[in-house]
Amino acid sequence: MTELMARTQEEWELKQWLVNRDGYATVESAVSGPGLANIYKYLRSKGEDTSAVDEDAEDVLQKQITEQAAKGDAMCNKALSMLMKIWAAECRSIALRYTIYQLVSLRLTNNSLNN
Repeated sequence: MTELMARTQEEWELKQWLVNRDGYATVESAVSGPGLANIYKYLRSKGEDTSAVDEDAEDVLQKQITEQAAKGDAMCNKALSMLMKIWAAECRSIALRYTIYQLVSLRLTNNSLNN
């Protein structure tokens, strides 16, 4: 599991909320499986409860959030937006790590061939 790296104040608050609730905050807890439900519950805990979504089982909750976001629900759209921003940041981080790994591997391979 990869630690959730907050880039904004709101992501930092989400991270702290997850740590207080679960004892840890991982990328997975923000973007995989129950990620959308976790972000929604965090926003709801801040008193931003303007949504028509009821808290049910996480799979039902995620479906409701997505459906309400498509209907223009501001809080559900905010939850989806946060999820996508966190996911995009993690994808950039993975791409950077992979690129560096590939460059190092290529350099080591070239050095081995030249000796």
